[in-house]
Amino acid sequence: MNRLVRSVLAGSLAVLSGWLVVNAVLNAGSRFLPAPLPPVPEPEQDRIYVAFRNDDLSVFSDPGREDSVVNIFRKHRVAQTYAFIPNPAGYLGEGRAMPSTATTMVESLHAWRASGDIELALHGATHVRSPRSDGEFDGLPAEMQEARLREAKTVADSLLSGEVSIFAPPWNASDCATVRACQNVGLTVFSGYLGICSQDGVTPVNTVAEIFPESSGLPSLEQALAFALEGSGERILVAFYHSRVDFNRSGRYEYLDSLLGALRSDPRIECTTIGELAASRPELLAVQNAAGYTMLQADRAAAAARPYDQLLRTVVADPGRSDMGDATGALALQAFWRGELHRASTLAQKRIQGAILTMHLARLSVAALTLILMIVIGLRVRRKPLALRLAIPVVGGILLPIIAFTVMVVARPFSDDRISDFTALMLIVMGTTGLMLALHVFRWEAPYGRAEADQSSLRTGPTGK
Repeated sequence: MNRLVRSVLAGSLAVLSGWLVVNAVLNAGSRFLPAPLPPVPEPEQDRIYVAFRNDDLSVFSDPGREDSVVNIFRKHRVAQTYAFIPNPAGYLGEGRAMPSTATTMVESLHAWRASGDIELALHGATHVRSPRSDGEFDGLPAEMQEARLREAKTVADSLLSGEVSIFAPPWNASDCATVRACQNVGLTVFSGYLGICSQDGVTPVNTVAEIFPESSGLPSLEQALAFALEGSGERILVAFYHSRVDFNRSGRYEYLDSLLGALRSDPRIECTTIGELAASRPELLAVQNAAGYTMLQADRAAAAARPYDQLLRTVVADPGRSDMGDATGALALQAFWRGELHRASTLAQKRIQGAILTMHLARLSVAALTLILMIVIGLRVRRKPLALRLAIPVVGGILLPIIAFTVMVVARPFSDDRISDFTALMLIVMGTTGLMLALHVFRWEAPYGRAEADQSSLRTGPTGK
């Protein structure tokens, strides 16, 4: 091959491969960006606002049980938000017949709403988890989310004889497309977990605790409230529960009665609803949501970096770095409950930075190990035919990572964060082996070939004797 052509080809390959490696290393953690924190409004008073959300209400709910729960809230003059599933057949059993109590359940919802005992929210469309999604909506195309939400809202508005403006996604799972779809269909309040995407026309209300914590992974309202009572200014706590299943154990009604009585007896606590919070405290909710969003990014970053942190701790007993920030994350959540939103955001950003540092070290290590491996293999085959020397980096460093990546993704669905991380590692391996391939291309006429023949001719002379 002509030297000029070979040099251009090798140089282009080297530049492309080097760019792959550098870009993959430097972009570690680029998915985990904190949200800018708006100014915290001056508190009007030292007050803790507590709101309740009852999930999974539907025409299949038991009117008797729901009436028992409503009566306890009514006894303490506490209104709540009922998250209603407009089409629950898929959630509770495909093809299930409409229960005989359906009309009674709808009439009860109308009556409770008219008396001010409840406000209504849309709780998804079917409450069925979508493929490759954490919930019903997130991860779906934006057009599909909007169409599904629009249809669900139409059904709920008609069935409940009133405009529903609050959305509470099943499993508190959503993405930015979900929030935009809510704005487009007239759902102006979004009750999700920590940190929903910011969207004009949609007020975020973060749900941060559970009355009966069992399966959601969220802490108990009692735990959150204990820290909130240590804080000052205005704090907001929204807790959810499921009347459909939470009262299957003895003592639960008594516990709820005692909890609401304690809340109502504390002058620092004001019981309210999600809709009332959105109307009266939008600025505070925006700050809380921004802090929550950063905390959620920190959780994602820590989860992505945790395998590398564990590996580094196995190889290096004391790497001189803090842990993955689980303790810092707990401090951030406690600050969040106390109403110290700037501190919560700062601690969350510290976790993100620690996770990104770990990911940088891991990706640099992958590049170094790949380079060492390719050099060792290259030395072992340096006297082999050129085709074999070229095939090793192509197959070992490019084709095999692609095959392995494909098998892993197909065999076990991963989160978008993990897939993104796998992709970056694959690009690092491909880029590093590409550099070795570029070296082989540049040295097409290797010293083990023509040069060795030249040395042989010098030893034997021009006649071969």
